[in-house]
Amino acid sequence: MTKLELEKLVEEQAKELEELRPIAEEKEDFKEQQRRLTQEVYDANKKIKQLNESNVALQKQFDEQTKKFNELAELFDNYISTYNDGLELYKVLVRNNERTKELLELKIQKFNQGDEI
Repeated sequence: MTKLELEKLVEEQAKELEELRPIAEEKEDFKEQQRRLTQEVYDANKKIKQLNESNVALQKQFDEQTKKFNELAELFDNYISTYNDGLELYKVLVRNNERTKELLELKIQKFNQGDEI
């Protein structure tokens, strides 16, 4: 190979290298874009994990509050039931006193009429 042929070959390879340079730059841009997208996916997955953990904690709080509310509702139902039972007891006592009063009045009437001694 002569010097001229070598120079021509070097020139052709330099030309090919210049043609490949935009492709190499584009490859670097793609690598950077891939790295950036990978980081975004990682960050998004991390945020999703945090939101899921937060959701679990909120669900736990909600369940605890629901349990406490149900306990309070049961306590209130028991209070109402106890109050109603007391009211029924008072009604029985009043009926008993009224009946006793009626019977005593009848005895007094009979006594006053001289029927009973």
